[in-house]
Amino acid sequence: MSSSLSVPHFPQQADGYCLPACVQMVMAYWGIDRSIEASQRIADDCWCWHPWIAPSSSCFAFA
Repeated sequence: MSSSLSVPHFPQQADGYCLPACVQMVMAYWGIDRSIEASQRIADDCWCWHPWIAPSSSCFAFA
């Protein structure tokens, strides 16, 4: 049996904005309303998006 999540869609605003759009979609799924600009800052500031670096607690400070 397969299931899917009801994640809202937010399109990329420009080239290179795929990660901020993904951040915005995940946060919206969890009920956190953030602009694409805020999502970009989160993506830029958070080292946890890089798989070769251990996640830091700052990655979860956006809520």
